[in-house]
Amino acid sequence: RQVDELVKAGVAACDIWGDIASGKDMDRQGWKNMMRELEPGDVLVVHALDRLSRDTLDTLTVFRELADRGVKVRVLTLGLDTDTPVGRMMLTIMASFAQLEREMILMRTMSGLQRAKERGAVLGAVKKFTDAAIAEAVEKSGTYEKAAKRLGCSVITIKRGMERVKKAATDKRGQSDV
Repeated sequence: RQVDELVKAGVAACDIWGDIASGKDMDRQGWKNMMRELEPGDVLVVHALDRLSRDTLDTLTVFRELADRGVKVRVLTLGLDTDTPVGRMMLTIMASFAQLEREMILMRTMSGLQRAKERGAVLGAVKKFTDAAIAEAVEKSGTYEKAAKRLGCSVITIKRGMERVKKAATDKRGQSDV
C-alpha cells in the first residue's frame, strides 16, 4: 500500500527505499543507506510520518538534519510544508501523536498479553520441536550449531530448548529429594 501511494505521488519505483525493521528504531539498514544517498535539492517522500520514526525527538532531529543538508521532506498523509513556521509546528505536533500512538499500542498489547497469561493462555509461537527432539539432536550432533543445522532451526532455539531440558532435570531431582 505504501509503495503504491509513493508511486502514485510520482516517486520512481527504483527510488523507493524500504526496511523490514520497525520505524521505532533509527538503526535500520535501509534508512542508513537512503540517508547516505540524499543530496541537497532532493525531496524525501514518506507515506506517513510514523514510517519515518515513531519517536518525537528522532523525527525532529531527522527533519533538522535534512533541512540543514538542503533536503526537503514531503509526508503524503499530512500534506504539510516544512519550509513554513506553521508547517514545522504541525510536524512537531504530528510527531508527538505518532509517538503517543506507538506507546498506546504497546500499552494495550502488554495489557492484553498479561490478561491472556492470567487466563492460562500459552503465549508465543507453537514449538516446532519438542525439547526431547532438541536434546536428541544435540546428543547426536555434539554441538548446538550442528544440532540447529540438523533440525533446520536457529541456534537460539536449541539453546532455549536445552535450558528447558536442564531446568526440568533439576526440578525433577529436587522433587525426588523431598
